[in-house]
Amino acid sequence: MRLLPLCCLLGGPLLLAQEPFRDATDASGIAVSGRVRGVAVCDANGDGHADLFLSVLDGPNHLYLNDGHARFTEAGHRTPLATAGPTHTALWSDLDQDGDEDVVLGNYDGPTRIFRNDGGLSFTDVTPASGIDLTARVVSASLLDYDGDGRLDIYLSCLNAPNRLYRNLGGLAFAEEGAAAGAAQTGLSMGTLAFDYDLDGDPDLYLVHDGHQPNVLLRNDGGAFTDVSTGSGAGVVGDGMGVDAADFDGDGDYDLYVTNLYENFLLENRGDGTFREVGFDARVNDLGMGWGTAWLDYDLDGHPDLYVANETAFTVGGRRFNNLLYRNRGDGSFDPAAPPQAAVNSGRSAYGTATADFNGDGRPDLFVGNSGQPSQLFLNNTVNDHHYAAVAVTVAPGEPTPVGARVTCWAGGRMYRGEVRAGGGYASQHAATVRFGLAAASRIDSLVIDWPSGRKDRYYDLAADHTHYLPHTPEQTTSLPAPIPDRLGLFPNPTTGPLQLSPALEQVRVYDALGRPLFTLDGESREVVLPAHLPAGLYRVVGFRGGKSYSGTTYLRH
Repeated sequence: MRLLPLCCLLGGPLLLAQEPFRDATDASGIAVSGRVRGVAVCDANGDGHADLFLSVLDGPNHLYLNDGHARFTEAGHRTPLATAGPTHTALWSDLDQDGDEDVVLGNYDGPTRIFRNDGGLSFTDVTPASGIDLTARVVSASLLDYDGDGRLDIYLSCLNAPNRLYRNLGGLAFAEEGAAAGAAQTGLSMGTLAFDYDLDGDPDLYLVHDGHQPNVLLRNDGGAFTDVSTGSGAGVVGDGMGVDAADFDGDGDYDLYVTNLYENFLLENRGDGTFREVGFDARVNDLGMGWGTAWLDYDLDGHPDLYVANETAFTVGGRRFNNLLYRNRGDGSFDPAAPPQAAVNSGRSAYGTATADFNGDGRPDLFVGNSGQPSQLFLNNTVNDHHYAAVAVTVAPGEPTPVGARVTCWAGGRMYRGEVRAGGGYASQHAATVRFGLAAASRIDSLVIDWPSGRKDRYYDLAADHTHYLPHTPEQTTSLPAPIPDRLGLFPNPTTGPLQLSPALEQVRVYDALGRPLFTLDGESREVVLPAHLPAGLYRVVGFRGGKSYSGTTYLRH
């Protein structure tokens, strides 16, 4: 069954064949009614499923373990994490590089705490020896490797106090370097996002401020930050709350969406170090009291869509604004993706929001943390014949963190780009798996992982509709695709264009040095010719014969 086309009469209701999401909270086993702030997707027990950690201001924190089918069991009460608050935000990742996810709790008017994951749902509070000594109103946080040493550092956004940047010294020991690194901003700090806006390989910081204080963009210049807010156009002024980034327009760089009291902002990255505000023109300038937000391609059409979580207890001009799901039309504009009464357009008082594939069907789902009302799990209900790619960037214990790795995917003649992050939305953390909708493309032509260290990993001709764990660990190699191992003979090499193939191939694909597909030849081929208009440099030739795959690299010269 396909979704019917979107039909919208001017000023009238949106008509859909079905609602894109369904409220699956009751069947999920999740039951939380406290003042939830942050929502963190994690893998607390290392079983590969998307678990949930909910930060609660007025009661115990909750850790829900997922069985892989969106059925959850509350396990937080068996850990010290439950009573370590009042917690406003939490981030999960492998801080000590031992292979499991540790957790940082950013507490509100309480000590920030860090817990080591010892396996088996055993957590040890290592705060006293960690070098982290902070009692403040921590609102949001990001994990990032700002100094390029392969270890995850911690950035904490504090309300009316200097933000903190804790450098990871190894062994769960940290040193506060915020002022020295130029990142100790002070103000009505709200959302925080670490992302590589200029694609230079190191994480930059975007800081959202409330109270008509300008937002701040800090460019990472090799471990020291430079405030480029004014010159970049990213220093918009409002009553900001949350922030998330994605390549919504398909030009290869990351654009910003900022939730706000009154109109939200969509900051289009121009690719030259500057941004322009296009929220009104794109029709995503929601007027509600926005907090959480998430980019997700819910219908897998290749265009990232947008979810906005509003606090409906707060009225704007006497009107309450519900949550809102926007569908990306692919032309720079968006439409409401569901009628106002749809379940996903919840009217509860929403704060933190996170996205992940909670039930393992390949489609992104949503979890919304509500304040004083039951929080909600929304499972993706979309039915179409679109395909997807999912990439989980993995490392072995002791190896540099994958956070900050950039993933570029080519499929069906289009490029998709994302990055591994820890922290986003409002006080929340989306799943670390990088996901792309591929529309009608049933295979991935090529996939490139750019590591913060400068290393590049390239993969060719991968299956769609799978989660690819890359690079492979030994226990995964039997079920996951690998870079093509069989050698293809190419002569002459270097070449001025013509190449003889050994063996002859039934199909030939040619890629540039960045893994971008250039052209495909179908049918028996003993020769391929690189066109004269191609620049001199390295090219990869991939082919297939008798069920086997072959690849080789050549140098084109003029």
